[in-house]
Amino acid sequence: MLPTKADTFFCYGSMDPQTVTKLLDRLLPVLESIDLDESERLQQARQQMPERQAETKSVLRSKICSLWPVVQKFCSGDVPCTLPMATLSPIQFLPFIREIESIVLDEGIEPVIVYWARHSATKLLPGEACYSELIKAATCVTTFSEHRTKPPDEWMFVVEGQELSLALYGRQGQENDREEADENLDPRALDDRDPDPSGVPKRPYPFVGQSDIAIPEPEVPTET
Repeated sequence: MLPTKADTFFCYGSMDPQTVTKLLDRLLPVLESIDLDESERLQQARQQMPERQAETKSVLRSKICSLWPVVQKFCSGDVPCTLPMATLSPIQFLPFIREIESIVLDEGIEPVIVYWARHSATKLLPGEACYSELIKAATCVTTFSEHRTKPPDEWMFVVEGQELSLALYGRQGQENDREEADENLDPRALDDRDPDPSGVPKRPYPFVGQSDIAIPEPEVPTET
C-alpha cells in the first residue's frame, strides 16, 4: 500500500551554521511558549558553547549528503550545505535522524540538540539507550511538543555545535501543499517580517540556500 498524504512529509534541511543559528533563534519564541524553563536551559547551553566554525566540516557534509534520500551530484571540493526537498514517510526520515545522532556520538561532537513538533516530538526521539547516550554526550538535549491535533503536523530536528550544525524540517503533506512548499522555497518569497502584533509566535518555516528563512503567517488560537 502506498503512503497517503497524511503519512508523508515535505522535508528539507540546511547544514550552514549561520542558517541553523538563525533558524533556532526564530524558533525560540515558539519553544518559550511551550516550556519557558526548558527553553531558558537551551539558551544558557547555547551561550556557553564555543564559537561555531564558519562552516560544517566538508567531510561531515559529504557523509550527511550521502545519507539523504535525494541524491545530489557535486564535486568533491564543493559539498552543498542544503538537503534538497524530499517527500518522505517516517520510515524514511527517522533513520536519517538516527544516522545524524550516531554521527554526533561517533565524532565526539557536543552540540545542543532540539526536537520540536507541532503535534508530539516523542515520535522523533531515538530509543532509550541512544537517548541516554545523547544526553551524556551533548551539551544539551531538549524536546518540545505543542500537542496540537489538527493537521498539518510540523516538526524540526536541530543540531547546533562547533563542528556540526544541521536543521531538518518536515511538514505533513496535504492537498496543494507541494505547490505551496515550492513557493516558499523561492528565495524571492522570503522576508524578515516584524513580530506579529498579536503576540502569537510566528512559526519557523522552510529555509533556502545558506542564510534565508521564510516565516509564514502565525496561526492565531481560537477561543473554545
